[in-house]
Amino acid sequence: MAFDNRGAGRSDKPDTPYSIQSMAEDACAVLKASGHPSADVVGISMGGRIALELAIVHPEVVNHLALVSTSARVSPGISRKLLYLLVEGPRRMGTWRSRYPQPAFAYRRQREASQSYDATKNLPAIRAPTLILHGRKDRFAPLDLAEEMHRGIVSSKMVTFDGGHLYPFFHPNEFAQAVDGFLAS
Repeated sequence: MAFDNRGAGRSDKPDTPYSIQSMAEDACAVLKASGHPSADVVGISMGGRIALELAIVHPEVVNHLALVSTSARVSPGISRKLLYLLVEGPRRMGTWRSRYPQPAFAYRRQREASQSYDATKNLPAIRAPTLILHGRKDRFAPLDLAEEMHRGIVSSKMVTFDGGHLYPFFHPNEFAQAVDGFLAS
C-alpha cells in the first residue's frame, strides 16, 4: 500500500501549516483505515522523516522500518538553500507537470515542516528493525546526517550507495533488492 502525504498527489492540500507529526498521524490513520494493524514502512526523503515519527510515536504499527535518502533533522546552510532554489525554479515556471499537480504553497508547507523537524533525541526510542539506505553523494540529506541517524537508532543497519538523493528512482531494481533483502531477513 502507498499513499500521498498531505500536500501531494491526491491527498488534501490545505493552505495551513503542516508538520511531520501531523503527517505521521495521517499515515497512522490511513494504515488503521486499511484494516491492517501494522506494516513494514519505507520512507524516502521527507517520507523518511514521517516514517521516523511514526516509528517513534506509534511503534506498534511499524514492523520494519526502511529509511531512504533522509535524516532525523535538516542541516541548515547556504548550499541547501541553493538546492531548494534549483528545485523551486521549474515549479515557478510551470515546467514540472504531473497528473495531480502540487500547488506552490503546498510544496512550501511541506518544506517548512521538513526543515523544522528534529527527531535526533528521540531516535533511541525506535525499536523496529531499521535499514538506512543512503547515497554517498546526497546533497539534500548529507551522508553525515544519515550516519548520525544510524548511530542513534539501536541495531540499525546502514547501506550506502554511490549516488545522490534520487538514487532509488534512477536505480529502482537495486533499491528494491536492498529493501526486499532487508524485509526477508
